[in-house]
Amino acid sequence: MQSYVSLDTVLDVGCGKGDFVFAGIRLGIRVQGIELSKSAVDIAHDCNLPVRQIDFFDPSLRPDTFDAVTFFEVIEHVPNPTAFLKRAESLVKPGGLIYVTTPNFDSLDRYLLKSRWSVIHPEHLTYFTRKTLVSAIVRDTSLEVLRAETRNISLELLKRIFSLFSFASFGHVSLKENQPLVRPSVDIRKIISSSRLLSLLKFLSNILINRLAIGSTIVVLLRRPKSR
Repeated sequence: MQSYVSLDTVLDVGCGKGDFVFAGIRLGIRVQGIELSKSAVDIAHDCNLPVRQIDFFDPSLRPDTFDAVTFFEVIEHVPNPTAFLKRAESLVKPGGLIYVTTPNFDSLDRYLLKSRWSVIHPEHLTYFTRKTLVSAIVRDTSLEVLRAETRNISLELLKRIFSLFSFASFGHVSLKENQPLVRPSVDIRKIISSSRLLSLLKFLSNILINRLAIGSTIVVLLRRPKSR
């Protein structure tokens, strides 16, 4: 985001325990978070993070205040996503950015995992494809779409793909007979990063995944026009 605008003040909406708030502060950015879950806010406060338990439409959040507003896996939870985007548009300064991530309904995960796809959940009220999300933004807001892409496949799908194979060894990873390849998520990342072949395949697959718009996550970067 910093390649598009100088970031000084950022609001992270639905920040949970404040992981992104913590990371931003370490980078020297004035990040504050808002979160409805009291237990999550309590954890953030235990870590001395600037997180408040307020609604996104609380009047204490003033228009034209932030350089950027972020929504990490939030917009699928709200009953009126367009209202959220319009609210974010009003809160950022002219030229300010809005960064959105959300699960991709057109993802390879959904096609292959089918009923095992964990994204189908009662708390998720709206499901998007890259096309439907961008269409809603263009139709219902004045925001400029700077970037709209899909990324990655989920660890859940990686586990299932890995479980289809029974290698004696792969890259730098050797497995004993009858040893399961599927282990905790962090091990799958290590398996990929420890193999040049798997790392290259990951790089190439991400290019293909974005081209076909079948990544597990939609990532959209928006900008409020500097003038109307």
